Amino acid sequence: MSRSRIVFSAEYYLMESCGKLFSIEVKHYNHKHIVGIDIHRFDFSKKKHEVCSKVESAKDLAFFVSLEYGWGFCYPTAYTPEIEGNRVYFTLANDGHKILYSYNIEDKEISVSSPFLNLPTLQSSEPDIEEVHLPYLSPDLFELIFRRLCFVDYLHFRATCKWFHSVAPSIQWRLASQRFENLSLSPWLTFLEKDGACAFIDPRCGDKYFISLPQPLKESNVLCGTKHGWLLLIVDDESPFLFNPFTQVILPLPFSDSSIETCTSIGISSPPCTSECVLVVILKKKVGFCMLGDEVWTEKFIKTDFLIDDNSPVFYRGAFYCLGQKGNLAILKLNDEEQEGTFAVTFDVLTKPKPPCTGYIQNFLVECDGELLSVFVGPFGKWVRVFKLNESKMTWIRVESLGDYMLFLSSKSSFSAKAQTPGMENKIYFPRFCGQSIVFYSLETSKYQSFQSEDVVDFYSSREKLDCCWIEPRWC
Repeated sequence: MSRSRIVFSAEYYLMESCGKLFSIEVKHYNHKHIVGIDIHRFDFSKKKHEVCSKVESAKDLAFFVSLEYGWGFCYPTAYTPEIEGNRVYFTLANDGHKILYSYNIEDKEISVSSPFLNLPTLQSSEPDIEEVHLPYLSPDLFELIFRRLCFVDYLHFRATCKWFHSVAPSIQWRLASQRFENLSLSPWLTFLEKDGACAFIDPRCGDKYFISLPQPLKESNVLCGTKHGWLLLIVDDESPFLFNPFTQVILPLPFSDSSIETCTSIGISSPPCTSECVLVVILKKKVGFCMLGDEVWTEKFIKTDFLIDDNSPVFYRGAFYCLGQKGNLAILKLNDEEQEGTFAVTFDVLTKPKPPCTGYIQNFLVECDGELLSVFVGPFGKWVRVFKLNESKMTWIRVESLGDYMLFLSSKSSFSAKAQTPGMENKIYFPRFCGQSIVFYSLETSKYQSFQSEDVVDFYSSREKLDCCWIEPRWC
């Protein structure tokens, strides 16, 4: 006679309480009958073979698991005596998960648990919610959460309740560039809306935010570029302004040339709120310069046949570098003249380095971690290649990885940033969308992807956003 064998399943749960990490294994038959429950605690301060130990008793803890939904949590019973400790609470499918059972960890017995009739009633008022729930969570766990939030979500986190407000430190946003090292403030994609607003899209989560333009800029119809958190806007096809959407500061520019409306991209040496700021605007067959000195802007134009396409000048080691349509470099330098308040401009097209590749349809120039990088994109995005300038030999060297850095590329602005959010590093972000998600190119996989979908993005099915640029949120 052969024996039939009953096959059991097991569910595993990982949970934390007051700095202690536990795992629970629940053995069951079709979620209808419990065969056994084992609890282990992890202590990584011990030797390797002693890290995991079986829990025989846990009088100050109650464990709750859901076989139906696959989640669990641990609760310190010292805060609520009505909940008996040393127990694992669960429901079963054979009674529709309507009856609460408890497993006695010491006695290894299962019984029907009495309803928790005397628990404090949760009110909608904020203090009661905090008193019942929040103090049981470790401050380290809170920090782990808010350190991974984007800028706007961080503000929402602090505004949720008094407890969140106390555990998440306040930020002096005007010093945000110095204080955000531990917060995941990534650049945003920005563009103008028809209703006189500036839209921003977070590349990680896809959230969309809006900032209204002040009245003098409501009629802005051209977004020329951005740098250091400032936008160059053209109002009524002729009046150029620098505008910081985060501080709402407006700086009129003195450009008198009507061709300013043909501006395709800009370069800025330093934030316009500082002295010695130099602004470069790329126009059709000429380059415009604007220098801030003693709070007075002065302008100058030079003609050139050097063609710049789909990229913006980069201020690098005291000069502006431009990458031409043919893949060659040009340098724009400014030198003070003897007469106070004037400056001389030199524009040199370099014979080296030679273009590192051919057959591309787009190229970009960007500074990254003290290095000058060029990025070339093949037809229909079939390939993306990154190169680093070897200044001693004046040649381009192929780059296979960006490490912890990420690149944000567009025709109106391109720059790099060090990733603060895990998973954003070693990627190139483009102003392209797949559904509502921003598309990036991963140097690790050599494929286009998005955060909202695990599938590889087909370049042909993505959409390119025009008249937009990347912006670094700044409060100065």
